[in-house]
Amino acid sequence: SLSARSGVAVFVTAASDVARYARITQGVGVQRAPALVVIRPKRLSGSVPQATVTYGFRTAQGVDQAVDDALYSGRDNVPYHPG
Repeated sequence: SLSARSGVAVFVTAASDVARYARITQGVGVQRAPALVVIRPKRLSGSVPQATVTYGFRTAQGVDQAVDDALYSGRDNVPYHPG
């Protein structure tokens, strides 16, 4: 489903081939596999690239949520008011 999203590029690789993406993986400190690396677009992160890395197997919904989080451009620190 991510491939169908506008402005999203998906790269899947085996752990043995992670060196091909060293410019990305070294910057976020990928240390083990499986790892999900999500990079925020420049339009949202400004001049300093921002990325997150999470480890472990993910559901499709979990991957979609990680991408949604990276693309979020709303307010930070929104107050929480329960019920």
